[in-house]
Amino acid sequence: SSYPDIYSFIRLMVSVVIYIGKLKRRVKSLLLPYIIWNLLAMAIVLLKSSMPSLFPSLAKENHDLSWFVNAFWSSQDGNCPILYPLWYVRDLIVVVILSPLVYILVKNFREWALVLFFILWYFPLVDFPPGFSMTSFFFFGVAAFITIAYMLEDRKKIKLRKEYPESTFFIFCFHALILGDVSKVLIKVCHANGPSLMVLVYVSTFLLVLAISFYTWLFMKRYLLGVLQLINGSR
Repeated sequence: SSYPDIYSFIRLMVSVVIYIGKLKRRVKSLLLPYIIWNLLAMAIVLLKSSMPSLFPSLAKENHDLSWFVNAFWSSQDGNCPILYPLWYVRDLIVVVILSPLVYILVKNFREWALVLFFILWYFPLVDFPPGFSMTSFFFFGVAAFITIAYMLEDRKKIKLRKEYPESTFFIFCFHALILGDVSKVLIKVCHANGPSLMVLVYVSTFLLVLAISFYTWLFMKRYLLGVLQLINGSR
């Protein structure tokens, strides 16, 4: 009869509305911070390139429109955006957009879908373009499989307890802006030319970058909260 067809159509429309709503929320929590942080990294590169005496290699680079566009997706070695830790956010944006496809595969093929994702991830038989990393699809598929399994068992939505520090995403993005310069300064100051000194520089760089990033976040939280929420995706 027509009732099952009407019911299926309503479910489809509800799913589409939910999907669009989730995409709109991800624009604020993922896409906008992704664009802003990469723009900030580009601004720093352009500023450094204007000082050839201090940064001769950057001054020789061609920062044209092509560089600007590629910097958002696959600059440097061709796999990362200009702010390299954000490759994860870039891939996550792609996975979120394609999440209905992942959900359908996992729901209908269960373990076999995970096997497919695992093979494509662990054995790189296909050279996927930047942004379509099978690493993200595999682990997203595992999470989807676990969620679906619990929902089928309990018929309840799973609420995973996530209590991460508020500063985590900011530190994740900000540290890449200063890491290279801090390490270069410490190497020069410590005259690190031996293995023991290099280990000391390595540990000191980690601690100093972490401290600078964290206290920058504290400063912005107190005096620039609006800007912080914007670049942090309201986290």
